[in-house]
Amino acid sequence: MSSADQILAQAEQLSKTTTAKGYAIAGDEDLTPDARQRGIDDLWTQAEQEMHQLRQQHDDAVKASERDAERKLVRPPSNDPARMASYRSALDRASSALSDGRLEAVLEEAEMIGDEDQALAAFTVGIRNGVQSVVQAFLADRPSRLAAYQAYAAKTDSRGRLSRSMETGMRLSMPYKPRPGDKPMF
Repeated sequence: MSSADQILAQAEQLSKTTTAKGYAIAGDEDLTPDARQRGIDDLWTQAEQEMHQLRQQHDDAVKASERDAERKLVRPPSNDPARMASYRSALDRASSALSDGRLEAVLEEAEMIGDEDQALAAFTVGIRNGVQSVVQAFLADRPSRLAAYQAYAAKTDSRGRLSRSMETGMRLSMPYKPRPGDKPMF
């Protein structure tokens, strides 16, 4: 279970616990209606603060997961300082080629001469700027990168992100706040 999923589970538990406690306070005949309302209000204030923290933690966990997927996708094959310098230089060339409308040509040249750093840099710039022709051309002969790309796309796809966002929003929301005298709805 990912850390984002664990946070959602904590939010669901907080919601259930808060609801049960809220209804217990609402139905406590030993308390005056004002005391019940204060108890419910205090409980909800605390739970809303906790839920806000869980929302922030969830957002951070999702962003970290997306960054991790992107790093796995565009990471150069070596951490050698000289190789990293070559890759950074290749990224600069690919970025310049993008603004000149030549990113596809840069990828083709890199593939032709076997410059894997330049090809990866063109792919990276292509991903970041939505140049699907470059992304698809790069992935065509690289099944291991294709698997990493599919994992990355699953985490960052805007349609999937919206759907997950709506579901997550519901799971990270506070439940119905009972009033004094309310009976549990379940």
